[in-house]
Amino acid sequence: MVLNRKSHTDSGSLIYIMVDDVAVTLEAIIANGGKIVEAISGKAPEFIATFSDLSGNIFGIGQE
Repeated sequence: MVLNRKSHTDSGSLIYIMVDDVAVTLEAIIANGGKIVEAISGKAPEFIATFSDLSGNIFGIGQE
């Protein structure tokens, strides 16, 4: 963990992590202290969402 560094919140790049189920993954993220930045969007079977971790860094998750 890196301390005393500004959060990654407004970069031009966004890392997406592919998951089996976006909804289930968001539940786990919230349960572990993460926050939803953008709710689930898309059309079946492809969905995406973004979240922030405990340090404020923003990541995306996707499902195909």
